[in-house]
Amino acid sequence: MAWGTAFFRLVAIAAVLFLSGGANAQARLKGVATIKPVHSIAAAVMEGVAEPRLLLEGAASPHSYALKPSDAQALSEADVVIRVSENLEVFLNKALETLPEKARIVTLENAPGLNLLPVRGGAAFEAHEHGDA
Repeated sequence: MAWGTAFFRLVAIAAVLFLSGGANAQARLKGVATIKPVHSIAAAVMEGVAEPRLLLEGAASPHSYALKPSDAQALSEADVVIRVSENLEVFLNKALETLPEKARIVTLENAPGLNLLPVRGGAAFEAHEHGDA
């Protein structure tokens, strides 16, 4: 199964979990997505129901991000938090431990059918020196 298909299925499942509670549940649905690509797909799946909040805006890096108080507030109110992996968004690991029981955490690297490839090495991926012109 392609990564995009597995990702879409996982996000759709998360959305259905929270949309099944009727109109009142839909009005209260709050989602948080960590990075722009995740937010874009989550927003498409949730279109017409709710807009997920994007945590990392602009040029922020998930490798070195520090949560702001407004981020912590959004996480504490979230019904679903969608992230890539605990190794990419390390800044979330402790915060996710404190979420209320109602909150679902969707970790995309655990998507059914997703085949993670090993870290690449060799050729263009090896460190190399640039000669002076």
